[in-house]
Amino acid sequence: MEALGGGTVPTARIRPVAVPAPAPGLIERYLALPDIACGAADALDALGLDGVCRPGLRAARPGSRVCGPAVTLRYEPAADPADAVLGDRDLYRLAPRGAVAVIATGGHTRHAVVGDISAACAALAGVSGIVVDGAVRDLDALSGPDVLPVWSLGAVPANARGRLDAAELNGPVHLADVLVRPGDLVVADDNGTVVVPSEAVEDVLARCETAHAHETRLLADLPVRRRRRPEGAPQWA
Repeated sequence: MEALGGGTVPTARIRPVAVPAPAPGLIERYLALPDIACGAADALDALGLDGVCRPGLRAARPGSRVCGPAVTLRYEPAADPADAVLGDRDLYRLAPRGAVAVIATGGHTRHAVVGDISAACAALAGVSGIVVDGAVRDLDALSGPDVLPVWSLGAVPANARGRLDAAELNGPVHLADVLVRPGDLVVADDNGTVVVPSEAVEDVLARCETAHAHETRLLADLPVRRRRRPEGAPQWA
């Protein structure tokens, strides 16, 4: 882990929270579902829970998908630029393998908190994805095929050093208006981002799998009807 560099966040800002490992096979079963964010959203709705993040979080590489327990970092505007620290490397060091790094800035998009080096450090630490309620930069690199998936509110070239300060690691944060606690399951794809409370992950998965099986049977039973083309109409009509 030395390759991630030295820690910068004071220990008083790091909560001693252990993120429990998901049950064996649970993450793989979530990722086997098509449109996992939609399925998780429907299951949460049936349970009377709301974990759907407001629109705006987009993957740097379209087609990306991720599912994993959250580790969290909360930024605040820097009171003293000289003393402000960034906490992404510390967050990755704390993360269990397969975790999703959730970085909350309160919607700050004027300065980027993740770039290509940060994403590379996350991948080295075994993080499966990053979701930022704020901005990223180095978008060309982040959209490459071999970079771990990153979601954000947008891209901006200015960096956050001296502008934002790591206020807390391993605490509750709000990601696009949704509460995220360490260990909650984060699911994201091109449809959006959904947060499944840790105590509901198995119930939500069971409902997703049941719904997927039902939809598969329904689609198989739908009749396929060819539309009759008027005489002389082009073949693509």
